[in-house]
Amino acid sequence: SIVVSGRHPPKKYNTHTSLNTTETSALERDDKFSVEAHTITYNRTRKVAHKLRKNMNSRGVVAVHYHGDGGEISSRDQNAGNGKIRHGSSTFKAWKPSDWVTDSGMSKHFSMSDGALTIYETGLYLIYAQIHYNDDHDEIGFHLVVNDQPVLQCMIDNSGHSRNISQTCFSAQLAHLRKHDVLIFKEASSPRFVIFDQKNSFFGLVKLGELKKL
Repeated sequence: SIVVSGRHPPKKYNTHTSLNTTETSALERDDKFSVEAHTITYNRTRKVAHKLRKNMNSRGVVAVHYHGDGGEISSRDQNAGNGKIRHGSSTFKAWKPSDWVTDSGMSKHFSMSDGALTIYETGLYLIYAQIHYNDDHDEIGFHLVVNDQPVLQCMIDNSGHSRNISQTCFSAQLAHLRKHDVLIFKEASSPRFVIFDQKNSFFGLVKLGELKKL
């Protein structure tokens, strides 16, 4: 007998798989929904940001900040160099506004003339002030007056054995100010030597809001 043996050729399998139509459509829908959701979120974020900016602009910020400037001293003031000066009168006058005060238009809310600051908007204000003294007197300090009435002061007793001629005096206070009130920054006694520059001597006001009657 004759035996015939043979080998079947190997089957070929396609190694490239493809998604069926249903799966492809599902992915396309997911991509579409993802894009739409992203667009909605983006638009909502823009609206919230725009509303926030609008509220901030409508509310506004009313504030002012002045710092000591040796370039503003008068012929009556004594300049000892390196920012150390002594005013010729008890009123501090050699003030200069920070750059942002002018850039942001704060001059419509405040004006400074010969050491007197005029307020143009009624409200509750936070007032802060600092003077860096470089003086060996027993008592040093300052006070702020509004229409000749003290609203804030800072005093240092330097009469002890371990006296320090270089000291900063800082104070802050809340005060209700009215339109056309005048604030003056004065020595508590006779003029003292101070470090009168941007970092060491300054004062400012920030309006916190309006006071409503109950």
